[in-house]
Amino acid sequence: MKMHFLLNLVIFVVMTCLLLHSVLSTMRSGEYKYAEMTSLEPCEDSYENDTWPLSYTFTKNDNDEFVVYFNITLSEDIGENTGINISAQRWFTGSGWKTYYPFDDTNVCENAFIQFPEFTYDMMESIGLPTDKENIENNCPIPAGSYISTPLKLKYHFSKFPELPYGESRLICEITSGGKKKLCLIFVGNVVPEGNGNPFG
Repeated sequence: MKMHFLLNLVIFVVMTCLLLHSVLSTMRSGEYKYAEMTSLEPCEDSYENDTWPLSYTFTKNDNDEFVVYFNITLSEDIGENTGINISAQRWFTGSGWKTYYPFDDTNVCENAFIQFPEFTYDMMESIGLPTDKENIENNCPIPAGSYISTPLKLKYHFSKFPELPYGESRLICEITSGGKKKLCLIFVGNVVPEGNGNPFG
């Protein structure tokens, strides 16, 4: 039992799906909305402080999907001491970014395979790690080492979101191990009410 959807984020960086679902699953269900992921970027101090070197390319194809390639070097196993801190923020004109939902999780590996099995197994396959679909606990921890992915695809927008504030939002995702920051990424996107239709496709 180790590392929840964070594993996906740590190892491949755009596991937006996992991050969003992990945060939003704890929130009250609301009306249908659409969300567009517009960018993925490092936190302001990432280059100085991140201790798990990560590089990636992040592009949109013609099939309404994001395609991600990444490589990462883990200096230690991703296991029960690995955690994630997420700050969901909304942009307000005149006052900037304001946090409306904080989220923290630890010991997060096994939950990724339980809650998001298809995506998690695809992610593991993309970095060449074997998986056990009969005994999920055998898939964790993720051993230290360098990983290079094959292409991973993410849908460009998502629908049936739980209740979220409309407008520009972002998730600041900080990955920790033993209480120390190892990686930090920012996912930026827009949330639109159903009545406006789906402006993204």
